[in-house]
Amino acid sequence: MDSSAEELFNAFREVEKPASAKGCSQGCCMEDDEVVALLNADQRSLTAKQLMPYLDGAFVTLSNVPEFTYLLPGMLKVWSKEMFTKEYESAFTQYFHAALGQRCEEVARLAPSFIITQLAPALQDAVVRFMHQALLQRIGSEETLLVQGMSPTHH
Repeated sequence: MDSSAEELFNAFREVEKPASAKGCSQGCCMEDDEVVALLNADQRSLTAKQLMPYLDGAFVTLSNVPEFTYLLPGMLKVWSKEMFTKEYESAFTQYFHAALGQRCEEVARLAPSFIITQLAPALQDAVVRFMHQALLQRIGSEETLLVQGMSPTHH
């Protein structure tokens, strides 16, 4: 996954960090400084814990396309790791899929609306390649399915 993540970050290297970020004035999401801190964080080292408040509220109510585009490689890297957690449908993956605007099955088909409608073709390709690699790795990590009454040679 490291080489595909590096390819993803390289594809997004020309995406500029938004000059400003506005948090929630109601105090229910993220404050201005929290959004700025997320944008200033090392995008390669972001964690689900750091991104959850953004996906939980700020993205839905405040985010803009440049901000989400800038954060997307880091979010995808976290998403790919979250697929390997004990419970695949973690809160992070659920919010991330919602933020992309699609159900989990459609994300697996690599057709989330944000990616198709908001990203340039080169960035779309990089995202699809990364997601494809992550999904293949996830599938490859699954244990063999044994069906009762079937011999081990039929799995």
